Amino acid sequence: MKFVGGTPLATIQTCAQAVAKVIKDFIIKGSPIRIISHYDADGLTSAGILGKALMRAGARFHFSIVEQLEKEHIESFAHGKYELFVFTDLGSGQLDIIQEKILPKANVVVIDHHRPLDINHERLAHINPHFFGFDGSKEASGSSMSYLCATALDSANKDLADLAIVGAVGDRQDSSGALLGLNAQVLKEGEEANAVKAEKDLRLFGRHTHPLHLALSYTIEPYIPEITGNESKCVQFLTDLKILSADKWNRRLIDLNQEEKQRLITSLILKMIEGGSPSELAEGIIGEVYTLLKEEENSELRDAKSFATLLNACGRNHSPSVGLAICLGDRTDVVVEAKKTLKNHRMRLSKSLNWVYQNSEAIHKLQYVQYFHGENHIEENLVGTVTSMAMSSKILNSYKPVVAFAFREDKKVKVSARATRKLVEKGLNLAEALHSAAHAVGGIGGGHDVAAGATIPIGSENQFIKLVEESIKNQMSGHGSS
Repeated sequence: MKFVGGTPLATIQTCAQAVAKVIKDFIIKGSPIRIISHYDADGLTSAGILGKALMRAGARFHFSIVEQLEKEHIESFAHGKYELFVFTDLGSGQLDIIQEKILPKANVVVIDHHRPLDINHERLAHINPHFFGFDGSKEASGSSMSYLCATALDSANKDLADLAIVGAVGDRQDSSGALLGLNAQVLKEGEEANAVKAEKDLRLFGRHTHPLHLALSYTIEPYIPEITGNESKCVQFLTDLKILSADKWNRRLIDLNQEEKQRLITSLILKMIEGGSPSELAEGIIGEVYTLLKEEENSELRDAKSFATLLNACGRNHSPSVGLAICLGDRTDVVVEAKKTLKNHRMRLSKSLNWVYQNSEAIHKLQYVQYFHGENHIEENLVGTVTSMAMSSKILNSYKPVVAFAFREDKKVKVSARATRKLVEKGLNLAEALHSAAHAVGGIGGGHDVAAGATIPIGSENQFIKLVEESIKNQMSGHGSS
């Protein structure tokens, strides 16, 4: 049970209603509202959903999009004259600092799905799936939580379910092959509102828009050996399968007949298994895909995975305002700009992944953790994606969690950690490990049990990794390590 302003809330629906009431009271007062959100696809859709709901309600508000919510950010927000701060897709792991810096002066709403600190305050309204028995790493995204609050403000906001699905897919919460928990409920409402259609298919970027050889080469999650990032190999692969030919050069995935699609699926799964991918990861290339029915048929925004990929590229390439504009409904030149940004994003990702490939000696293996330092070779806002890709491509051992470092421009160090569900089932919790280790070295950290991040002072990396190793050793004690 969670409390909002001292009121006990038994269900996540009553919590969403209580959060909506807090927001509505400030709208009625005419007070400007400050919305702070994360810069990835889930954060941008979370902010977009809430922003659209507030616009419809006639509210006054201002957006701030951040890469990571750090103490300096919270201190700067505290100096503002806003009476209400709303944090979406972040804030749950930084409540101690929010309590110290903002709550003495203003009201705060936190709409998040990351592992929370359990802090109560009469000015705090905090909704998080973990309080109600849902796993925020796979059953509820930041965007689905924003959707719950938006529909509690006004049931007419159920038409925003498509954005919530984009955020959940962008947060890889469909990695089991389908959306689960609260995300599945949002999907159901989206289908009822005729905003989303779910079906089983190959989960590739650009199903509706890109020639198949490009769609395959652009697929980075999962990483497909010899296919991802290699357009010429994709052409040869598809030609050998008799799917591409001189008179059928620009065929898209949606243009294939069932027999051709099955042949392609079988060959891709075999290629991934031969490349060292576990069979469950290889078979995960098939699963639910989501068509956004309000979008143009030949648009990148028609498919949830493609939409999310565009948003992630915008956020991680210093253009979150472009992604946010798209979430708010802009379909003009910003979409063209987002596609250009995505092209640049792919080039930078490829360069970073190649560095990991070519520098295997930089990967250090401890008993419970493996880690590498990308220094200036991997950009800070790409290190998490690169780590995920390296794990799925078998560059890194998936039997141990991976911690990756990269230098930031402000002389700090960005940390990203990734693991498998199997390790989580054995007791691993990366959010707890990174939070405690970062705090011990003067930084900040948190996230999910399976994926987490931190920012720490430069020069503290060795102490930090020792603390993470010790923390994970304690978590996994009795299970051993390979």
